[in-house]
Amino acid sequence: RSQDKKEIESLSQNLEKEKSQVVELEKLKDTLESEITEYETMVTELTEQVDCAIGAEGMVEQLSDKNLELEDKLATMSEELDFLRELRETSEELEEQMIAAERELREELEISRNTQFQLTRKKKKVPT
Repeated sequence: RSQDKKEIESLSQNLEKEKSQVVELEKLKDTLESEITEYETMVTELTEQVDCAIGAEGMVEQLSDKNLELEDKLATMSEELDFLRELRETSEELEEQMIAAERELREELEISRNTQFQLTRKKKKVPT
């Protein structure tokens, strides 16, 4: 009986130790579960950040392409503007030349009319 008591006592002590270890393991399990939840949240947040970064990278590429396109368009329009300015200068020069030519023609017409008028007067004065 004494042996049984000792064995029961020993088993009781072992059981208490085991219970204590179970409590400690449950605390550790809770702590680890909490850490897992935190890490899962961090992974989700980091995944969202990566997705945003990828989206931003795509937007930067689109904006860069659009910028290059607009630079090309600006260069083309600048060339066209230079051409139009040259064309305007040529047009103004031609207009000035036309005005001068018109003036000369009017003067020649006036001289011809005066000459015709004088010839007509002389003809009327000369008896036939």
